[in-house]
Amino acid sequence: CTGCAKVFAPEPYIVHSMSCAAKEGKGNTTRRHNAMRDAAIEQCRKGGLGTEKEMLLQNPADSSHTGRMDMVVGQWAVDFTITTKPNARQMAKHHTYKNLLPPSLTLKVIAISPTGRVHDDSYHIARSLAKRASMTFEEFWGPVLAEVKRGTAQAINRARDEVITVHNQRRAREASMQPTAPAGMQSPHGLDKLAHESDSEPDDHSDADAAPTAAAT
Repeated sequence: CTGCAKVFAPEPYIVHSMSCAAKEGKGNTTRRHNAMRDAAIEQCRKGGLGTEKEMLLQNPADSSHTGRMDMVVGQWAVDFTITTKPNARQMAKHHTYKNLLPPSLTLKVIAISPTGRVHDDSYHIARSLAKRASMTFEEFWGPVLAEVKRGTAQAINRARDEVITVHNQRRAREASMQPTAPAGMQSPHGLDKLAHESDSEPDDHSDADAAPTAAAT
């Protein structure tokens, strides 16, 4: 992996690339997270909900202990995470923010899979947020989850290109022949369609969007 330096076979590497936080460039998890957050804020505002983005939090007992909350809506402090392990991430988020949130705010973690699905434990929160914005679940979350799918498609395509490049370099060293992709290589878990969706979509996010925040994971 060009991000975390772990070694994988081709198909496991593509799966890993969907959620590796250390990888940079198109489709990385921070950019995907920020695009999802911004889309959710836009949906809330369309629904007439007052929101605050990246609210600064500070531990009253330790001024050096600070953090930022993705989005604050009313008394909800909403933190988004893209993960394949929602239970572990939710526990980690609650541990991170337990001494930072003021009593007036309640932490709500919304966990999304890399393939753009709201995890079961977060579904009731996501549905309630859509209802607050006077939208159906599909109306509110469609544009938000589309950002996740778009970023994941870019990550898949980039990883697949890296695998093909490494394969071709290896073949070129072994013999002089036309470079070809590994026989039968596909995106795992039937993600070819998702990967192709990004081919015709421009990358509208600047590199500045990729800067991680304390709460963006």
